Amino acid sequence: MKKATLILAAFATMFISCNKEIIDPILKGEYVFYEPCINWGADENTVISYVNAMGGWTKSEEEEANKLRFVNDKTASSMSYEFGEKGLEGASVTYFGVNEKFETFKNDITTKYDVTDWRQQEESMGITWYYGTSNKVNCCISMGYSEMLGGYMYADFSRDLFHPFK
Repeated sequence: MKKATLILAAFATMFISCNKEIIDPILKGEYVFYEPCINWGADENTVISYVNAMGGWTKSEEEEANKLRFVNDKTASSMSYEFGEKGLEGASVTYFGVNEKFETFKNDITTKYDVTDWRQQEESMGITWYYGTSNKVNCCISMGYSEMLGGYMYADFSRDLFHPFK
């Protein structure tokens, strides 16, 4: 989780610094349920095509090995993807300025991915977060929210299935 949190904080900082025109004075977004590509093993071109088909997303100009990032200025949201030797291994969707929609977001994730084992974890670095698994799409899901950076909420999807609660 610490890795995901640090990645999220770094990306949030990048998103805000690259999109200053939408932060006046606090970033206020719009909640639209976005389903990141979780076609485990997919290559970068497959993910780019998937995101482009959704419309409204722009690929980040910043290049980083084995990672793709996209922003949606209209809804103040972002998506990021991580690739390994076997293709797509992780995906994340983050919303800025709509923390009041967290329960709706969590319910949407629960319903879409059939998560039945949510566990709330201790608050860490100002982030309230939950952890669960989806056997429907074979992944672990971590989601949470924070008031830092004007407020954000996120869902991280990881190809690795492990159960820290057992």
